[in-house]
Amino acid sequence: MKPRSVAVIGASRDPASMGNSVVKSIQDWGFTGDIYPINPKATEILGLKAYPDIGSVPSTIDVASILIPTQFVKGAVEACANKGVKGVVIYSAGFAETGEQGLAAQNEIKELARERGLRILGPNINGYFNVPSKLNLTFNQFKYLPGPVSLVSQSGALASAIIFRSTHEGIGFNKFIAVGNQADVTEIDALEYLENDPSTKLIAMYIEGLSDGRRFLSVAKRIVAKKPLIVIKVGIGEAGQRATMSHTASIAGSDAIYDAVFKSLGIIRVSGLEELIYTLLTFTTQPIPRGNRVATMTNAGGLGNIATDSCEKEGLVFPSLTQSTKDEFFKHAPKFASAANPVDLTGMADFKMYKATLTAVLKDENIDSVIVNANKPTFLGIEEFMNAWIENISVAKELGKPLLACHVGGSWDDVQKIHSTLRRKGLPAFQAPEIAAKILSHLVAYGESTRKRQS
Repeated sequence: MKPRSVAVIGASRDPASMGNSVVKSIQDWGFTGDIYPINPKATEILGLKAYPDIGSVPSTIDVASILIPTQFVKGAVEACANKGVKGVVIYSAGFAETGEQGLAAQNEIKELARERGLRILGPNINGYFNVPSKLNLTFNQFKYLPGPVSLVSQSGALASAIIFRSTHEGIGFNKFIAVGNQADVTEIDALEYLENDPSTKLIAMYIEGLSDGRRFLSVAKRIVAKKPLIVIKVGIGEAGQRATMSHTASIAGSDAIYDAVFKSLGIIRVSGLEELIYTLLTFTTQPIPRGNRVATMTNAGGLGNIATDSCEKEGLVFPSLTQSTKDEFFKHAPKFASAANPVDLTGMADFKMYKATLTAVLKDENIDSVIVNANKPTFLGIEEFMNAWIENISVAKELGKPLLACHVGGSWDDVQKIHSTLRRKGLPAFQAPEIAAKILSHLVAYGESTRKRQS
């Protein structure tokens, strides 16, 4: 993960090739180590001296990337072993995921690596990156955005989508490790590394199956005692299990067992890409709540009803506000508003009203978290509620209470503008109250599991 030198076997002068993209990715992030493109038909690639083979490189090489046709991979691994390379990243596909013949070829490489003392990442992956080392050893031109999240994935393509979308939302990454077919390094090896990585504060994971269930339980139990572990586990039904077998040769196993084990350990399981990204956004910006007591605020009764039903479905409870909170509330709200929980300011709410009443609700001793909802009335500017919420971010932070937002109504451009602005300010914003409820429930669940372990 922290090489001083990298060779790219299969580097290319063609800008549209994977071999060119990997070299460019390394350069674009400002890697300070040595880069050695390997190509027998080139003397220079992207301004770097190219070598005909890895044995011709005059210096020591820590990591070698292999981006060549499947039938030549074993020879390249052997050449790396002869050179003294200790880490090999195999991007090439066509191994265990294709059937018995591919599995046999993969096992040959695996045995060769073990005999010669190499570690292999892959095959059938898009690489890895390490932000603190400024090393992007993938063929994706990822944005350099440092942050607390590290991602382990059995699918390189899906991981790319997660990273591109997450960085667009302002979520920064620390490390990404694709494991693919796991000829050698497994998803559990990657987890164990990240468990003890001080710069990784939260681990996200995409899995199709587990290489060693018993070992996973042991490692995951230790991880969730230190930092959140958020997992997409696919292969729920019969068709899904067939799909995972054909992708990375993973055996999915019983989904009910996975679900039960994840809950017992305190692992947060999410259902897909969107939910994962929203969960990362919330975990990286909000504190862990002290309990499951929530208040919802709205300017539209129907919106508040959906928010309330959604929260209760997720196991959240709605305590009454204290009398002092209600007294403060009605200093600013109209008399026909409701200070019951859920709180309804009605369509007459404006910026000052929403700002003051939200502050009062956040400070209520009976409340652990708040979800604010708004349907944009035609007579108010789109910034009205947004600014009221933004000015309460510091209040929520000081109190250690999660604050989530849902804004609907108005044009699609208006909604997107509001959500983008709120997220940049550190306030998770969602397009529907049921999404906010689901994501808040993950924060609550992690808090409950943490308190159980400490008791």
